[in-house]
Amino acid sequence: MGNLNVLLLDYRRSFKAEESDTLFSSPWMIHRIPHIQQLPESVEQHKPAFVCFDFDYPDIEGLKAVRWVKNRFPYLPILMITLYHSEELAVWALRARVWDLLIKPVCPVLLSERLALLVRMKQFTDTREKRELLLFSNPIPAGFRIYKRHQLTLPAITYIERNITEKIKVSDLARACSLPLHQFRDAFKIERGQSIREYLVQFRINKAAKMLENPNITVTEVAFAVGFNDLSRFTHLFKRYCGFLPSKFKYRASGAGKGIFKNT
Repeated sequence: MGNLNVLLLDYRRSFKAEESDTLFSSPWMIHRIPHIQQLPESVEQHKPAFVCFDFDYPDIEGLKAVRWVKNRFPYLPILMITLYHSEELAVWALRARVWDLLIKPVCPVLLSERLALLVRMKQFTDTREKRELLLFSNPIPAGFRIYKRHQLTLPAITYIERNITEKIKVSDLARACSLPLHQFRDAFKIERGQSIREYLVQFRINKAAKMLENPNITVTEVAFAVGFNDLSRFTHLFKRYCGFLPSKFKYRASGAGKGIFKNT
């Protein structure tokens, strides 16, 4: 099969080590592109199998680059690898005709399987044949437009989302953001408009409110699922923020728990 070329565009902001290269084993040849302006020349020179975008937290600049590549080279598959993940990002990637979206940490076995599938698809398809794309409105989600305003503490939000069932230490959040503890506290208050403790409680309660819309889950199960080991404390805080006991809230209208807190 010979060597297969990959063009790699690194849009990470938190990390600059070249760990992306280690994900691709033989027979892939990685060609890092420092600036997207150099991509057309690299496509002509290397005839890549696909283009890979490596993100930690996508911003408007990076997502515009993805869209530009797809419009400029519609025959080239695009692979996105990102630390941040959300339904909003997945929907955008689907509409942007991204071939695959993988969430870090990426399993090398999974990546190998996906790339093998890509090679098989290319054996049956003349991917060099230019084809028209159906263009339609696919605006970049609002959350990614304000990335720079929240860039220092965004890793903490991802950490909270992934560890919502566990006890979360502020020191772990600061470490995730690569900041000293005092600097992290100050940055979080400036960027989010509230303390990390207040944000964390609101985040847990908001998650709980959404889960309570499910008639098949109990209040106790919800409390543990969002990281409360003390049911009485959960009940107290839920009533404080939502105005109802969890048991009463559970029987309200199905949409009652949505969008309670603007910060989460």
